[in-house]
Amino acid sequence: MALAGAPFLMENASGFMPVLRGAAAMATGLFFWLLALGLGWRLLALFGKAGGDISDLRECLRRLLLSTGLGMGVLSAVILTVGSWLGAGPGILFSILLTGVLVVGMEWKGCLKNVKRAFQMLWNRPWKRREAVVFAAVLIAMGTQLPSALTPTLYPDTWRYHFGLPRLFEQMGRVEWIPGFAEANMASNWQMLYLPLLVFGGDLAAQAFNWLALPFVTAAVAVTAGRGAWMAASLTVVSTPVLLEVAGLGNNDLGAASLAISMWLALRGGGKSEVLLAGMLGGFAVGTKYTAALAVLGMTMAWGISVWNAGSSTRTRMAVQLAAGLALGYLPWAVRGLLGAGDPFYPVMSGWLPWGDAEARWVGERYAQEMANYGIQAMGLVRFLAAPWAVTVADHQRFESDPGLVYWAMIPLILWAVLRRPGTRVTAGAAALGWVCWAMGAHVTRFLAPLAPIAAVMVGECWREWRAVSNWKSGWTDAVWAFFLVAGVWQASISISGFSSPGQFWLGGLTREEYLCRHSPLFRMSEWIGKNNYSQKGVLLLGEDAVFLFKKPVKFNGPFNRKWLVDEASKASSASQLALRLRREGVELICLNAARMEGMDRRFGYMRWPDAEAKKRFKAFLEQEASVVHREGPITLFSIRN
Repeated sequence: MALAGAPFLMENASGFMPVLRGAAAMATGLFFWLLALGLGWRLLALFGKAGGDISDLRECLRRLLLSTGLGMGVLSAVILTVGSWLGAGPGILFSILLTGVLVVGMEWKGCLKNVKRAFQMLWNRPWKRREAVVFAAVLIAMGTQLPSALTPTLYPDTWRYHFGLPRLFEQMGRVEWIPGFAEANMASNWQMLYLPLLVFGGDLAAQAFNWLALPFVTAAVAVTAGRGAWMAASLTVVSTPVLLEVAGLGNNDLGAASLAISMWLALRGGGKSEVLLAGMLGGFAVGTKYTAALAVLGMTMAWGISVWNAGSSTRTRMAVQLAAGLALGYLPWAVRGLLGAGDPFYPVMSGWLPWGDAEARWVGERYAQEMANYGIQAMGLVRFLAAPWAVTVADHQRFESDPGLVYWAMIPLILWAVLRRPGTRVTAGAAALGWVCWAMGAHVTRFLAPLAPIAAVMVGECWREWRAVSNWKSGWTDAVWAFFLVAGVWQASISISGFSSPGQFWLGGLTREEYLCRHSPLFRMSEWIGKNNYSQKGVLLLGEDAVFLFKKPVKFNGPFNRKWLVDEASKASSASQLALRLRREGVELICLNAARMEGMDRRFGYMRWPDAEAKKRFKAFLEQEASVVHREGPITLFSIRN
């Protein structure tokens, strides 16, 4: 009943107070986190890794966090598998959730008892004043992004695939392979979790669920860092702009970070008995976003070197267990990629596999070229090296701020600790190896999100070692951390301001529809199409790709889709033949944003038009074979004449 009523509260009701609307979103998101916790606790209990009353605070938190990470991965894998084979309609999704609740069964009592025990131990803990201040500062910093998380996002990537894909799967009734829509076929466990959230709770519930990953990551970092290091590590998390930014938007970077730090938590604290679990969590992380492989690779290499140097007699068995866990966690997406395009890591390996799908190879080439556009060539070596001083965001509309002042400022401290304090070397090695992989690859700051929590643990450990031998007064160090925290929160707030206006939404008393109408001409167009007897006609988006905003499935020409402008425009010999080909494909309406299309053409010209003649032919097609039926801002709706 609560799940069924949430969309009404959050999307359709104009008379409800904003606080009630936000509370409904948070409750729905929290339900999914508790379900994941229960599932993970149940699974660990089956193998004797959970259960009973845990009296140690750190171990209690560690078990709860590992259970939640495992439950998230398993739940997403179940939704993917069932959704691919049986369907992804509301009835099936509700059955999955109900089955999950029943599977947890009596374990709910023991699980929630330990949750209550953890809160009681935290409350009764003898807090020092500095610890209490740091704890409060961390909570406040996380809370700065909560208003954005409870405001409908305007982030284009979220509309295109983070939320757009679950919406398409819901509309199609199945988690299908979608040719030409590259992101639809890439691994993303987080989008599988968004699917029931969007169906039963709406976009605000999905964003609230994503924001709750920030406290999870912060807690996991603090527990991994341990005594004497948790304060610096936690402050580093909430001083990292990219982690705060993605918490306020509905994407999947924070989900990958959650599962990546869960892997490190298992590797660093569980000994030999949790290597398989750590591998599964790493596989789930890579299955959430490929960029998590940066963190997983760094952690695996650093852990492997430390185990090998320790001379453990079981090191070979532990390595096999870790590899098996990684494979098991990623298996559902590997099967999907093999069945869809013959590439278990679609589209990354398609260019090297002789049996790879031709379209997948083309997408892989285009994807590699786009990543190169974000690299040193696009950023500029000077800007990259100047990142430590770039406290402000030079281009926040591209959502690419620098990794965070705290990391750059801590480099001397980290080098000192690694050279002088052996206890810091494993975590520092994991972070450094992942950072090198990032520097050699895409350079997109968002792609550092899975690696940032491991780097935060590294900063915490190095800070602890330095404090043990330094004579600095506490007032100086407090001022340094206060500066890092304020700079990080400020930078994140500037960066996210282009994609969220919580003040207008919360204080203006707007409904979701009114808010989106103010900010999105495409949403106004989708509403107009639905109200004017055009909803049953096939729509093709050109220069726009926010499929999430449409109530019916639409086609679009994205940066990795060559069908509409490359294939169809090159195969047609005239404007009339192009119109005929589009009608045969079910396209009756063309929603065109000419200005954005030109910008995309300049950025992705290699995948937009096959030649100049095709571009001229398309222009002639609009003039001769289509008529304008409606305009919204820069967007024009054309109807193809019969």
